[in-house]
Amino acid sequence: MGTEQANRVRLRDLGIVIGDFPVGRLNAITDVAPVRVGHVTIREGDVNTGITVVALYEEEAENALYFWGKHTINGRGEMTGVQVLEDFGLLASPIFLTNLTSVGRVYNGAITYAFRRGRGLPTSGGWPPLVMGFDDRALNDLRRRVLTEDHALEAVEKAQSGPVEEGTVGAGTGAVAFGFKGGIGTSSRRVDLDGASYHVGVLTLANHGRREDLVVDGVPVGKGMTEPPPLNTPYGSVLSVVATDAPLTPRHLNALAHRAALGWTKTGSLADPDETGLVLAFSTGIAVRSPDEGSEYHLGLMTDAQASDLYAAVGEAAQESVLNALFKATTLTGTAGRTAEALSLDAVQQVIEKYRAFED
Repeated sequence: MGTEQANRVRLRDLGIVIGDFPVGRLNAITDVAPVRVGHVTIREGDVNTGITVVALYEEEAENALYFWGKHTINGRGEMTGVQVLEDFGLLASPIFLTNLTSVGRVYNGAITYAFRRGRGLPTSGGWPPLVMGFDDRALNDLRRRVLTEDHALEAVEKAQSGPVEEGTVGAGTGAVAFGFKGGIGTSSRRVDLDGASYHVGVLTLANHGRREDLVVDGVPVGKGMTEPPPLNTPYGSVLSVVATDAPLTPRHLNALAHRAALGWTKTGSLADPDETGLVLAFSTGIAVRSPDEGSEYHLGLMTDAQASDLYAAVGEAAQESVLNALFKATTLTGTAGRTAEALSLDAVQQVIEKYRAFED
């Protein structure tokens, strides 16, 4: 991690607290075991891009499949493997995030990884990789296509539990959000229910929004900022991966994904027709494995009433993940000399203080 990146802080480091639910130990998607996150970052002149991967299983859980759900707004991005997922309702692949013109090469790398782990198409009954793509042309020359199959394999190899690197990293390297430098952000919440504790975590790639719409903890921060000039892009995208260890059905996970998208709106994302919004949610609370011959599945599932707190919690986490992406991102100059300035954290605090004083 570079010095510039290390000097950036997360939302809560400035004393700004979103919502009512407690955060997980790391306040990251990796609070949901056994989730791991890995990045590959490429910064070479006009090329500013990369890969971020959310890996779903550990060595001892490699034969597991997981229930999943999704939510889409406008659908101008890419999400491979959806047809099989919708037909079977089970997720087996790591989730890769990258730019649109690199989806094919990352997909190829994901297949190679699956073959090496014994989870390729011939052996697993047909579980294609899941790659989410977005448009980062504001700072990245999409025509160059420098990402390779080896980069996809490297991203998975680097995936680890623990704190998640945020900001100008991985797939978020060339991202622009609310006219500022965007990137990768994450957050989590803990929900205590009937004597048990569950977690829901969100990892978001923020590449969307207009500066005048930016809201931080209910304060219209974007309207109070006039400098620097915003870098506007007409090709906005926001992608989120939601993980939970609560035992949810695919129907509940669809609803969870929807609530994550609602969390975006509290940061000022208005789902512009030219913007893409994709959310994928999965649960590690139920690992579906091939049963022994003659055995049956017995699944302990949450009810709708039990899941309601998770819906509220994921909205908080999604909102905070977008803001963490902005707070951790660093200034970057990319294609055609265009520069996306990092959000000034001092300016954010000043606007919030003035707003609160006016309220009082």
